[in-house]
Amino acid sequence: MRSSIRIRAAAPADLHLLARWLPRGFKQPGDTRYLVAETDPGGDFLGGAYVLLSKGADRRQHAAFHLDFSQDEEFADLGSLLLRGCIVQARKQGAATLGYETMLPEDSVMSNFLVAQGFTAVQTLTDYEMDLPKLLEACNRVCTSLRHKDKLPPEARILPFGAASEQAALQLVRRQFGISLQLPAPGFLEDISTVVQFGPRIVGVILARTAGKSVYVPHTVVDEGFRQLWVTPTLWQRFSRKSFDEGYRIVRFATSEKYFRSMANFARRLRSKPLGKQISYRLALAPA
Repeated sequence: MRSSIRIRAAAPADLHLLARWLPRGFKQPGDTRYLVAETDPGGDFLGGAYVLLSKGADRRQHAAFHLDFSQDEEFADLGSLLLRGCIVQARKQGAATLGYETMLPEDSVMSNFLVAQGFTAVQTLTDYEMDLPKLLEACNRVCTSLRHKDKLPPEARILPFGAASEQAALQLVRRQFGISLQLPAPGFLEDISTVVQFGPRIVGVILARTAGKSVYVPHTVVDEGFRQLWVTPTLWQRFSRKSFDEGYRIVRFATSEKYFRSMANFARRLRSKPLGKQISYRLALAPA
């Protein structure tokens, strides 16, 4: 372990190096601050972090962070110092909470690290894998029934993500999951990812990306006032059809037992294979 580590605010000359270590942090909307970890003395670069501030549905400021650093260092020491710098920065910006920017697999190194630092789990999702043709068949069956019962409102529009207001769609995701997503959406398939719009309002979002030979849905959101209605089946029908047309035959997706129990039950009815859990973490911050 090097004798001393210094955490400081990034200078303009540091940004090109940080962009290679933390590329996501340079595509984020909003107020982003950057930190550098380096040897002291010497100034050898060891890693960095960024803190992104945004306003939550509760109208308070909340911060999300991400960090990366040299893995030949002692994780608990260097990681703790960078995290401490993120906490100080978030408090200076008036954030009520600090959350890790992305969801993490259960029992991962970072999950265990955050728990040891006082973070608590605020959202748990279960990953499932299922046969895509089976999902498409089930969605077609439900949507056909809805049409026969005249339960699909004429003002509803089911659109590809790229044809909708991407910012509004990501805001809906952020309110549900408490994480930050940038524009352009990172690695998401704009034609397969799907949005449901009711009048001018976006009420449902599926974000999908490629995962090997599968199509993966890490984020599905339906506005609270539209759950248990027509939004979920129409959302999944378009997504399934477009994925099938693009040649995918396996779909993986994450869903919440707490907020989307019907989707979790639907996955079990179709004999989907559970793959594990992923969790988002948050720390309540006292005022600076």
